[in-house]
Amino acid sequence: MSNGQQEEQQLPQVGTTQQPSLYQSLGSMKPDELIQFKGFLNKFKGQRELNRNVGGDRAAELMAEVETGGITMKGAIDQSKAELTPTMKEIDKVFFAKDASPSTMLILKERVGQNWTRNERNLWFSHYNKLQSKENSRLVQEGKLSKDQASNNKYALKAQVDYHNIEDAIYRGTKDLFKADKYGNVLRDAQGNLQLAEFDKDGVKTPSMTQEDLDMLNEHWGFIRSEIKKDLNPSTFGGGDQLSMQRSLAVIANIVPLKYLQEKRGIFIGDEFIDIYATKIDEPTMRKLYFDSLNKQLTNAKDHLTNIAPLEAETKAVGKWSDYEVK
Repeated sequence: MSNGQQEEQQLPQVGTTQQPSLYQSLGSMKPDELIQFKGFLNKFKGQRELNRNVGGDRAAELMAEVETGGITMKGAIDQSKAELTPTMKEIDKVFFAKDASPSTMLILKERVGQNWTRNERNLWFSHYNKLQSKENSRLVQEGKLSKDQASNNKYALKAQVDYHNIEDAIYRGTKDLFKADKYGNVLRDAQGNLQLAEFDKDGVKTPSMTQEDLDMLNEHWGFIRSEIKKDLNPSTFGGGDQLSMQRSLAVIANIVPLKYLQEKRGIFIGDEFIDIYATKIDEPTMRKLYFDSLNKQLTNAKDHLTNIAPLEAETKAVGKWSDYEVK
């Protein structure tokens, strides 16, 4: 359920009992319930910071250590900070500067963003969205943006984050199929086509995947991206075909190399962490878990977009998906 829907249900209804606020709920908790709630909140916030600092795969490894008691959440966060690259520290420096704005983040991306790694791009994306949200609030206060438009922008940005996470998960799952540079960026030929990696098997160079699988991957990933653009375009907010997107995600989940899934420490489905190393999981189940993790992000994005209200005139676009996708 989306935040907007939760807030609507908390409004008093005629003939019904008003729902308690968060503060009232916290005040009515027993000491052990409050400790449990604080622990969950601390874990949730820590997980988000780990993802921000080192990306989903490494965050999953650190979270697995936290779950088994091998390290505290604080220790995991400290470790993730120690693994920040010089580029990530530069991105943080621009974000935490007094004059930080969406414009300064865009300038940084245009100036030095060509060779960023996935984690570096993800960090930039997270910071940019936070600054854009603050910018929207300022424009509302100055009367340059309506409250409805600012609200629409907020939910569109939330959906954009979920879609970016889908793109990132698919990239990490398929990148080993293609040639890449030393920064981990997938290479393309002069015509813009991806170049298949080759593996030496019994002295013979073998392509990483068949042409049929490559065609299917391009077709379904291209379709998903076209629907994402519909969802994030202010003139067609939420216009993407969710059922068809789910079907395409299922196809991609079956193309991702099994080796990639087997090497993952675990998979997050919402707030639940499935430790793959701790349980013997067969291939169909592993692929289903991977699909579920992608589909959860898609559902979250669609839930955010249901909160967007129709407007008579659009005054400010949230941004273009092409501003954030990996080239």
